[in-house]
Amino acid sequence: MAESEIPVEPVDPLSELKKDLEGWREALLPLNGLLTWEKPYHPGILVGVTTFIFALVWYFEPSLLTTLALMGLVITAVDFTVPLIGPSLFGSRPWTVTEERQFEEICQRILNLRGHFSSFVEGLATLKAEKPKVYFLVVMGVLALFGWIGCIVDNLFLTFIIVLVALMVPGLRKHGIIQKYLLKYWLIVKKLLFGRMQVNPKKTN
Repeated sequence: MAESEIPVEPVDPLSELKKDLEGWREALLPLNGLLTWEKPYHPGILVGVTTFIFALVWYFEPSLLTTLALMGLVITAVDFTVPLIGPSLFGSRPWTVTEERQFEEICQRILNLRGHFSSFVEGLATLKAEKPKVYFLVVMGVLALFGWIGCIVDNLFLTFIIVLVALMVPGLRKHGIIQKYLLKYWLIVKKLLFGRMQVNPKKTN
C-alpha cells in the first residue's frame, strides 16, 4: 500500500527573508533611515563618505586584485561581526512593534527589488522571443553607448558616479523625486519595448 504524501506548506518569501536577516535587524533600521534621508543631513553623509572612500582609492591607486580583496575582507568582516555585536551596539532595549513593522517594510522592499530584476530579465527574454530585431537593436545600442562612455570617462570617476547614484536612489524615491521627473519617461520606454507583451498576457488553464 502506497504511503500517503505529506502536504508541503507553501513558504512565505517575506518570512524566510526576515528569518535570514534576523541578526541584521538592529543595523538595518538606522541604515535604512540613512539611505531614505530621514534627516536633512543624510544626503551629505552619503556623498561625503562615498567621496572619501573613492578619494582614498584614487590616492593609493591599488591594483584591481587588491581592491577586490579589500572589498571581500570588509564585506566578510561586516557580515560576521554585525549579527554578533548588533544587539549590544545598537541597544539592548526590547524590540517594539513599530520597529518590527519598519523591519518588515525593509524586507518587503528587498523582495520587490528581486521581483523587479526578475521581471526585467523575463521581459528581455520575452522581447528576444517576440521581437528579435528590436531586442538586437536595443541591446547593441545600449552596449555601444556604455562602451563609448567608458572610453571618454575615467573608470574610477564613472564607478564613483554609479555607486553614488545607487546610494541616492532610495532617498530620491522616498521623497518622490524619481516619480516626479523620471518615471514618466521610463513608462514611455517600457510601453514602446514591452507594450505588446503586456497587451497579450499568458493564458492560464
